[in-house]
Amino acid sequence: DLASARRFIEEGLNISREMNDKFNVAASLNSLGDIARTEGNLPEARVFFEESLAISRALNHKQFVGTILANLGAVTYGENDFESARAHFSEALTIARELGHRVAVSYSLDGFAALAATRGQMQTAARLSAAAECLRESLGFEIEPADRRFRESYLGQLKNALSEAELNAAFEEGRKMKLKESVALALTLAQT
Repeated sequence: DLASARRFIEEGLNISREMNDKFNVAASLNSLGDIARTEGNLPEARVFFEESLAISRALNHKQFVGTILANLGAVTYGENDFESARAHFSEALTIARELGHRVAVSYSLDGFAALAATRGQMQTAARLSAAAECLRESLGFEIEPADRRFRESYLGQLKNALSEAELNAAFEEGRKMKLKESVALALTLAQT
């Protein structure tokens, strides 16, 4: 029930603003961005995420900065702003690695998989996609609806571009990759 969730989060945002609780303001804005993204309203999501990011940077809350950057990467990717998406996913991955936050690493791997698919690097995209999924499975983590939609979008590109055998082989390679290998592969995309 996104409408009810939005209403409660907006109420919490107003209370947090009144109390000058900057962390919870940032958290509420991020949640509103997630709702907008789930609804497919990327311009609204971008506004929420950018304000949340500015507050989180001012608070020097690195983990939250990394999470918001991954969200912004997905939004800018959806807006076909691939250069901004690459920059957001790259910074998010750097922070996630530094903090050892493996769920956040998986989001950046998905981001770079999407970017690889856009560049026509379908095998690389499939390997990174499988590595991201395998990492989340190992943690028992299931992605949220907006992230599932993002993932399904680029997976559709892969299924249209590769035969079933090619896709399965690339997925199998990705599932066998060690975390360091998948991160290194993503970082090569971040630099190009």
